[in-house]
Amino acid sequence: MGKLRDTIQAKAVEKLISNLVEKINSEKDLEKRTKIYLKLIDTAEKFWGKDNVDSDTMNKVREYVKDPQNRWVKFVNDTLDETNPKYTKKMIMNLGYNAFFKGTKMIRENREKYNCNIPWLILFDPTDACNLHCVGCWSGTYGHKNNLSYEDMDRIVTEGKELGTYLYFMTGGEPTVRKKDILKLAEKHNDCFFGLFSNSTL
Repeated sequence: MGKLRDTIQAKAVEKLISNLVEKINSEKDLEKRTKIYLKLIDTAEKFWGKDNVDSDTMNKVREYVKDPQNRWVKFVNDTLDETNPKYTKKMIMNLGYNAFFKGTKMIRENREKYNCNIPWLILFDPTDACNLHCVGCWSGTYGHKNNLSYEDMDRIVTEGKELGTYLYFMTGGEPTVRKKDILKLAEKHNDCFFGLFSNSTL
């Protein structure tokens, strides 16, 4: 019953995010966008519940949002204006809902259940290999021998999700040396958010 409830909730949130992104993207007037953002903050506060939200922090966020020249508001507006809406929707769903809402709740429960710390983010190196040989970089010094297999990377993400971790960052070496396996991993776990520290040459 719990899985069915989670699936229905996720579908409802996905639809809400889709409608929200379309509404914001179609609205170029900054004052009207600000009203949408403020309504979104109010909705999020109600959704999370008073016990899970610091009202002082939420009020500070409201003050930031009211200033269209605030660097973070400008960043959000620029990102929404310049990013493919399909990516924006997926990023908000995976980072906002799966990682920070659903994942955080699971992590809290599992920390109590297992009496240990559970990370909200997992960082791992798919490879030590790099396509560049920069002087002073440890990757160039230690060589290109160490690689995680696709199966090991899949296991890291699968086990992480079971504990509530939906946010993953990859470093290296150069992670995109393993681009094929990373894309395969992201396709399989398309409910997670993956970030790569990359030299951007591949």
